[in-house]
Amino acid sequence: MDRLPSEPAPQPTQPAPHPLPMAPTPTPSDPDPLPPDPVPTSAACFGARTAPKLLARLANPPRALAVKGNNIAVISRNDATGRDGAVTLIDLGTLQQYVVPSSGVLTQTLSLSNDFVYWSEGSGSNGTQVRRFALTEVQAPDTVWQGSFTFAAMLALGDEFFYAADSNVYQLADSALDSNALLEDVSPSQLVGDGTDRSDLYGSNCDQIWRLPQRGGSPQLVTETSCVSALATDGFDLFFSTTTPLPATTLNRVSASGGPVTTIGNVQDSGYAMQLDPQSVYFVTAKGLNQLDRTSSKVRLLVPGTSLRDVALDEHCVYWADARAKAVFTLEK
Repeated sequence: MDRLPSEPAPQPTQPAPHPLPMAPTPTPSDPDPLPPDPVPTSAACFGARTAPKLLARLANPPRALAVKGNNIAVISRNDATGRDGAVTLIDLGTLQQYVVPSSGVLTQTLSLSNDFVYWSEGSGSNGTQVRRFALTEVQAPDTVWQGSFTFAAMLALGDEFFYAADSNVYQLADSALDSNALLEDVSPSQLVGDGTDRSDLYGSNCDQIWRLPQRGGSPQLVTETSCVSALATDGFDLFFSTTTPLPATTLNRVSASGGPVTTIGNVQDSGYAMQLDPQSVYFVTAKGLNQLDRTSSKVRLLVPGTSLRDVALDEHCVYWADARAKAVFTLEK
């Protein structure tokens, strides 16, 4: 059984700046012992310099998370039924939680822009929706897109939002909730960018990675590869993991403009979430959260665990979702 970290040291709580009410703290049904509820602190990464700290507990296992500014957004759901899902916003100043109104039939797709949290819900056969909820206003969620086809991927870059559906990549016009087909006849299962409004997009399917010009134009092939399970870029390099041939899963690097692929190493276990900063690449495998030093290309197991599901970064901290613990944790970089 994976050992869970201890709770943060008690600190005075701060008044909540967010107009949204706090969600009740769920009672865990997991038989494994969990740390007590977290208490906010003003220290960077809640003082998690050498050991992980608990940020939030959820009613169901978390599947995906994103961080932007003072907010973390998390999707959680009952894996046995695919229902009882929730989109939860966590205020990093107070650790208050707010559960966003949704159908509860949620997928694993989530993104945060400067002003909205976006997610997908429903299923292809019964109608899938892409929805958004304003971070600073109390109002009902908007529907960005709906259709009977399988929804593929989404990406928020600053104030911009992109999503892949119906074999097209769309860009949302915020003011009118209208979407423009940015690229046609492409079906990426993932969309990534370098985090800036002006970033080109990069997408992957099972055996190709493309550069998708944000301002229009034809997709440009970056490389052909075996099945891509995770992808991240800073606009200069692309890092990706592959899932075939199993179990020889590899971690790779290629220039964002194309060229030869460098295989960094064999990670043995499928990588299914990845983020990067100028110094490191963080990626999740079946063994836990790993950190790749971009200078030395050395990989170390940062946080062991067999049930980690996603990773997110801000300037100082790394965050991850743990399905078994039904919790979100953080650690200083």
